Amino acid sequence: MAAGARIRFTMGEIEKAACRFRLRVREAPEDLCARLDLAWTLFMLSLYRSAAVESADGSVSASHDLFGECVHHLAIVLHLTRESQRSPDVIRLEHLVTLTAGQEALRTAADPAHIHANELVRDVRG
Repeated sequence: MAAGARIRFTMGEIEKAACRFRLRVREAPEDLCARLDLAWTLFMLSLYRSAAVESADGSVSASHDLFGECVHHLAIVLHLTRESQRSPDVIRLEHLVTLTAGQEALRTAADPAHIHANELVRDVRG
């Protein structure tokens, strides 16, 4: 791809990707790569939708819900990985979420994520 070339996604393509990643997470909740892919996709969807003008169909509200789900999955990934072993993608998304909603958003999500992460560990260990 040439430098400066633009990549264009449609809302439909991003939504389909989110559905695929949700299915992967549902089938393998311990798969942190799938969970991170889902968090990134939800982040992109929430940005895409929040850029739209608020309408009667509640698109801005839906954007907030997507962002909350993104933060939830990111908090689980952060909880289950050591800081020294986090990929650049995890670090980038953490910074973007912090810039968008503040550190408090991740702290707030940490409690439910901690509970959910413990359930995942139990499920993985059998």
